[in-house]
Amino acid sequence: MAKSSIIERYKYLTFMYTCLFQASQEGKTCFDPLLFHYPTIDNSFYDIESTFIVGDALKVSPVIQAMNG
Repeated sequence: MAKSSIIERYKYLTFMYTCLFQASQEGKTCFDPLLFHYPTIDNSFYDIESTFIVGDALKVSPVIQAMNG
């Protein structure tokens, strides 16, 4: 399980470095709100303060409030 986690981590790092390199060469960004990539989908306009997309493939929706229970 640890080996699998390390392999996944290095895949993610490769993705991030590639995205950041392309952004520096082309003047683009790696971290965008969903509506930049999906302007025709109505749900992409909700919760724009806490949900974003990395590159064009990884959606990030962090937990920013503690759950009561």
